[in-house]
Amino acid sequence: MALTAKFARNYRSKKGNSVFKFIVTGSVEEIEAYKTAQGQNYREEDITKEPLFFTPIFQAKVLTLLITPNNKVVVDNTEIAAVESMIENATGIYQQELAKLAAAHTFAKLMGDSQPWNSKGISNNSTSASAAVRHAQPHEDLTTELSLQAFNGADLV
Repeated sequence: MALTAKFARNYRSKKGNSVFKFIVTGSVEEIEAYKTAQGQNYREEDITKEPLFFTPIFQAKVLTLLITPNNKVVVDNTEIAAVESMIENATGIYQQELAKLAAAHTFAKLMGDSQPWNSKGISNNSTSASAAVRHAQPHEDLTTELSLQAFNGADLV
């Protein structure tokens, strides 16, 4: 199931909470499965009749939605979980720098930059994360080295 939800707008609920509204797209079969999974919570745009997805947490301008075996609609957070695992398994200064790098990359992607490293003129043609760690001299160079080599241009979010 590969449903896509694109950010439409946000507003405040009657209780004052932020609500983020997304327009859902997918194949005819996927949309039917989405309708079924949403049940009484299924909503459509008034004029266009496009299916809608609502969440109190903004995660990105474009989301991938999954329907679980229990027929629940969830946001696919696989990439975020992978980055969290990488950060948890790093140690010392490398953990801190990976966290900073992942945060910067994630923020850029949230704002719609599909290739944040390339947009800043940083090449991602490198061979290994260990080389970055061995060759990183001053502390401030570590973030650049890790961005070049640890992620090797991978999309994290």
